[in-house]
Parts: sequence; structure tokens; C-alpha cells
Amino acid sequence: MLGLGAATRIYVATGATDMRLGFNGLYALAAGQLRQDPQSGHLFLFANKRRDRMKILFFDGSSLWVCARRMEQGRLHWPASEDGRAQLTREEFVLLIGDIDVALTTIDDAVLRVGELSIPIVKLMKLHLLAGGYIQADEMHVGVQTPEKIGKNHRAYFWQYSAPGKGVVFDFEMTRGKQVAKEFFKAMAVFSTPMDTSPMKKISAHEI
Repeated sequence: MLGLGAATRIYVATGATDMRLGFNGLYALAAGQLRQDPQSGHLFLFANKRRDRMKILFFDGSSLWVCARRMEQGRLHWPASEDGRAQLTREEFVLLIGDIDVALTTIDDAVLRVGELSIPIVKLMKLHLLAGGYIQADEMHVGVQTPEKIGKNHRAYFWQYSAPGKGVVFDFEMTRGKQVAKEFFKAMAVFSTPMDTSPMKKISAHEI
């Protein structure tokens, strides 16, 4: 039975494979082209040139399995590589089987699109927080890469805004300056941040 254990890896022959190959032929490709032990329990994926057929070779501990798939519509979004082999994450494998392009650009576009769709929800959550009389603002630094600083991490910050009994809103900023919280709290007169030594700081609307 095909399964993905915690230690299971997914290896792909990125070139074109003759789909007439059976157990012995795919076994030889897994050992030769992919440079892996066919009886390791990992998954080995192969596809034809047209990317409308694929086979999976794996060993379940006692038997060797070959699973075949034929696309009646569309094509497989098969990964590419210069050396003819690649390794997929479990998430990428699920996307491949689900006929979703595993290219990072496509994933990035999808993430950005989800972010755009979430903007109205975040605005409502922000208004819900601002409707209360108290909000806690905390920040946590994270390392990020930018084109201006190749090879080194910039320090950026995840800001968290929360209140008892309400939701939590996260914001990403490149600074931990107080102006970040002030911008968020435009519509609010009172707020507290972990950067202040005083337990509570009051800011009037005209100061923000």
C-alpha cells in the first residue's frame, strides 16, 4: 500500500522515461539514474516525454510495487533539473499528484493571492481589536534575506496585536520602531508595548 511515513523521501527522474518499463527497468533507473536503493522504502517517480503518464516505484518491506497513472486531460507539472533527478518535499508531492504546478513562482503567486483575499478579513479583525479599550503589542525578530544584503540576514519583525477575548492580528515590518505601533493604533487613544518601561502610555489622537 502506498504511504508516506515520516522518513519517506520522494525522488523524481526529471527526464523522459519509457513507460513500457516494468519492475526491472524502473528498478535499474532508481539505482542508476537516481542513485538510490530501490528497496529503501522511498518513492521513485517517472514520467514520459508528453507528461501524460507516470509510474511510481516503491518497496513496502516485502513486495515491490509499481503504480501507473494515465492523464485523460491535461499534463503533469513535472519538475526539471540539469542532472536528470530531483527530490520533492511531501508538500510538493501532494501538489504534483493534485495536478498543481510545483514551480516556486506559482506557489509564490498563490501565497500572494491568498494574502490579497485576506486583506478585508484582517481589516475587520483590526477594527474589532480597536473597538476595545486595551491592546497588547509585541514583536519578535526574524532573519530575512534581501537583494541589498546578499549572504547576510537583515533583522525584521513580526508584530502581534491582541486583546483578551479577541482575535490576534500579525504584521510584518522591517523595524521595531514605535512608529509601527503608532501607525496601527491611529484610531486608538491608549496602547501598551513591551518597549515602554512604563506600564501604560497614553497617546492622544492628535499625537498619532
